[in-house]
Amino acid sequence: MCKNETHSESKHPVRANKIDLIKFEEKVKDLITDITESILLTFSQLILFKSKTNKYLILRDLMLMHSKTSTLIVMTLPLPHRLIVASLYMSWLETITEDMPPFLFVRGHKDVLTV
Repeated sequence: MCKNETHSESKHPVRANKIDLIKFEEKVKDLITDITESILLTFSQLILFKSKTNKYLILRDLMLMHSKTSTLIVMTLPLPHRLIVASLYMSWLETITEDMPPFLFVRGHKDVLTV
């Protein structure tokens, strides 16, 4: 990562993360359809949620930088928006966890998490 390019300054994945973007696009390529159903992904939805996709790619990049050697990663499960189709949401989760150590998503969206 370049010194001038940090995650807080940009809403786009850093250059090193472009490979993850390509992998993500490969994952969703077969899910895109023109049929409007709640489980299928349309190209317009993919474009509509591009900023969220970038957010999850940045999150993945940060996880790789700070947690790649961890024994276990525990993270709160990102809450899906009601307009996001299941296939896109699951693709985001798959992208975050791909080639990572064992990953545990915990449901909850509070500042304090009790397990």
